Amino acid sequence: MTVIKGYLKLIVFESANGYRICKFQLEHDRNHHIFIKGFLMEMHQDQLYELTGEVKNNPRYGQNFEVQQIKKIMPQTKDDLVRYLSSDLFPTIGPKTAEVIINHFQEDVINKIKNNLASLNDIKGLTPNQAKIIQTAFSKMTQEDEINHLFSQNNLSLQILSLLKTKYDVDQIMAILQKDPYSLLLKDNISFKAIDKIFLTFNSNPTDYIRIGYYAWYYAKEFCNSSGDTYLELEQLTKILQKNFTTVTKEIILAGLKYVKDLNLLIFKNEKIYVAEIYHSELNIAALLNSLNTNAPISVEEVNTIFHQIEAQKQISYNLQQVKAIKEALLSNFLLIVGGPGTGKTTVVDGIVSILKKGFKNNKIILAAPTGKAAKRLRDKTKQKAVTIHKLLKYDPLTNQFFHNETNPLEIDILILDEVSMVDTLLLSAIAKASQNLKKLILIGDVNQLPSVACGDVLRDIISTDIFNVVPLTEVYRQQEGNDILELSYAIQQDYFEYHFADKQDVKFINNSNPNDILTTVGDLYQNLVDQQQVEYDQIQVIAPMYNGALGINTLNNYLQNKINPDYGQKHCKIGYQEFRVNDKVMQLKNRPELEVYNGDVGIIVDIKQDKDLNNVLIIQFDDQLIKYPPELYYDITLAYACSVHKLQGSEYEYVIFVITKAFWIMLNRNLVYTGITRAKNQLFLLGEEQALHYAVNNVLKKRKTTLGEFIKDFKG
Repeated sequence: MTVIKGYLKLIVFESANGYRICKFQLEHDRNHHIFIKGFLMEMHQDQLYELTGEVKNNPRYGQNFEVQQIKKIMPQTKDDLVRYLSSDLFPTIGPKTAEVIINHFQEDVINKIKNNLASLNDIKGLTPNQAKIIQTAFSKMTQEDEINHLFSQNNLSLQILSLLKTKYDVDQIMAILQKDPYSLLLKDNISFKAIDKIFLTFNSNPTDYIRIGYYAWYYAKEFCNSSGDTYLELEQLTKILQKNFTTVTKEIILAGLKYVKDLNLLIFKNEKIYVAEIYHSELNIAALLNSLNTNAPISVEEVNTIFHQIEAQKQISYNLQQVKAIKEALLSNFLLIVGGPGTGKTTVVDGIVSILKKGFKNNKIILAAPTGKAAKRLRDKTKQKAVTIHKLLKYDPLTNQFFHNETNPLEIDILILDEVSMVDTLLLSAIAKASQNLKKLILIGDVNQLPSVACGDVLRDIISTDIFNVVPLTEVYRQQEGNDILELSYAIQQDYFEYHFADKQDVKFINNSNPNDILTTVGDLYQNLVDQQQVEYDQIQVIAPMYNGALGINTLNNYLQNKINPDYGQKHCKIGYQEFRVNDKVMQLKNRPELEVYNGDVGIIVDIKQDKDLNNVLIIQFDDQLIKYPPELYYDITLAYACSVHKLQGSEYEYVIFVITKAFWIMLNRNLVYTGITRAKNQLFLLGEEQALHYAVNNVLKKRKTTLGEFIKDFKG
């Protein structure tokens, strides 16, 4: 760390959250300055500061200083004191009045004022109003200095302090931090660990019941998101707390639980403990589905007439299940359509949209899916506009909130939502809260795919109630063409798995347990598809269950990058430990609705340019749009030659290379393998150990513990 002293001269850049880039004049060399950056909201001109941080080099600004700690230094010389007391910190106090104050105290002026503010009233030549202005400024300054010092000395986040100063005065901040800083979690998008560090600064007792209570809430959320369950039991939560706080007593745990229960952060019901947000999410979904579980005001005769018009118009002959699904879309205000690959779900969606446009002419219809790739598939196959759920609800990444909610509902009449197996409880609840104007909801999904990454199992829960109109699609269209991939997918669903890979055209299993051999084979297969069959980047995908390991996604990506896109002098950019090159295949990792690019979208780097500050800007093509990635977006992307099954859910590729070995056993299960292989449309290559495949198929995921089904039935009752 480096320490510098000086004065603020000019604010070059300022953001709403308090981040600034400033011109800073060094104390002992007034002719030179350095650019400083950080969360510097409370800096004033004519105030001497001591800054602690790191010196960095920037192509545009030259040497700059990243501020980690900031401390005010009180002026000592008479000239500095005059300049300080007559600065804009003390309105109405000019240089002459400043000299009157200095002459009165003679020496140690600032400390004498701070230690006895009332002494200002004794100065001849200083009006009562001027004395009050100085007293108020010094009083505020003392508290502000104290809180700045606490944050700097304890290495607490200056970003959080800057955020707090935009919302509260210093008195309020101190009161919040001393009583219950965790309450900030409920109002602001701040990390739990950062707030916990603040709590321990202001409270020396690490097993304080307030801290234990908030940790109970935090661990309950973590448990639900990792397990997929929507609740846990008292014994489970107690064990988690005792494991992480070995000296905490049961009495403290119960006191902490009562504290967060009284704050309505945890809900205790029927021996179950819920995170309040998850509990209310299940209630919101149950309420929406039950409210829509009615028949539409249209006759069967009218439905039949419209259906025949659609069939003639499209010149298509639907099977009986598809006919039922399309007609029920008119008749029912809530409908669930389930089916595996090749059953014509998107053909049905296309028919549904057409029939709804005729049957409900003045209604606004929206198609949506959880991921950008799934929305694009829906759009391509139905020729209808389709958006991601996050775009539909207008997600704001800064606040982690949706614009559309219970107070600002969506202005749509009919919503068709695809790939529902990927939708978690909180996300479907967000849709429910924003759907006060909704007249009809149609959900489509595949129950054999992986459940959502976050908590809940909404698709299976809704089906299990036997309350709603569910249309299964089981007749496989692609099967009659002899599609080996579909044959394998349906074999995986059976209790006794039997599949012979010999002589298959569309499925190849390359049995090998040597990681180096498998890695080489993956590279050769990929290279062959690219070179000999002229396969584009978006038509081929390597899949692996885990990121780490000799055949993990990280290793595969590095190997494939050097194999498929070696460094031949093309433009490149180093980001952390990873190098990105022009022509690299990459994946977006965050939702960026403002750029219309979403988590899971796959693109290719088409160019790397330099901006006016000589920073590298990656130009990435996602389908038909080009997105610029300046430094602040660098960590939004990763190499995507190989990806996880979870990341690719909702996507389809002509060619899939699926690496599956016993080294991945902790992740292997039937749903994962089924989801992975059904990403392939044309050809599937399985590389690894057949024993691993058999283990996965026989490892059926345990049913997640949820209460959505119970809540639905309670509303029904």
